[in-house]
Amino acid sequence: MTNTNKELDWDNPGRAEAEALFLSPRGGYIVGQALYKAIEVLSDEDYPEHSNIADMRLLMSHLYPVFAQFQMDLRTAREERARAAKELEEHADHCAKQLKHPWGPLPTPTNKAQRELQEAACRDAAMNWTDYKEVE
Repeated sequence: MTNTNKELDWDNPGRAEAEALFLSPRGGYIVGQALYKAIEVLSDEDYPEHSNIADMRLLMSHLYPVFAQFQMDLRTAREERARAAKELEEHADHCAKQLKHPWGPLPTPTNKAQRELQEAACRDAAMNWTDYKEVE
């Protein structure tokens, strides 16, 4: 009896290519991504299969960790970017207030050169913030 389903045909020439991909770093990344996404989806179900999720986490953390590590690095980078953006926005706001209120909480420059330097620093901070927001 001939198997008409090529996916289950052990003599299928594509099988060797699939095995090579599976054993490659890219294959590991793809399997890790599939496990990562499956864990997310299964965890959100009304009645999650906890043992399957635990086994997937075991496979992902010990055999296919690349995608999960990439996701953690990406999350950390996004958090750092958000923190930096907040700090930059606060600094730009502070500088903008200083430009509007030259006798505000910052010490008043004692001469024209100091005042120009302070204003230039504030303008630079405001421009950097504008450039940063445009990149987002």
